[in-house]
Amino acid sequence: MSPEEELVRAGKAREILAEPLFKECVAIIREALIAGIRRSAFTEEKLREKLCQRLALLEELVGQLQTVMETGVLV
Repeated sequence: MSPEEELVRAGKAREILAEPLFKECVAIIREALIAGIRRSAFTEEKLREKLCQRLALLEELVGQLQTVMETGVLV
């Protein structure tokens, strides 16, 4: 990938991360997952595990966009 292409990708990632609607959606999903984890009963191990996995995936998505923004290369 050329340096110019990397810069374009970095700019697009920056736009996504700065988009108010994207920020709002991520925050709503994050809060819902955390609330679900907190509300789940101690015996609901599978549910808590699934919610934790989804939260980790959400964080990975945001982290990948941040990496692309910072480096211009998807790792």
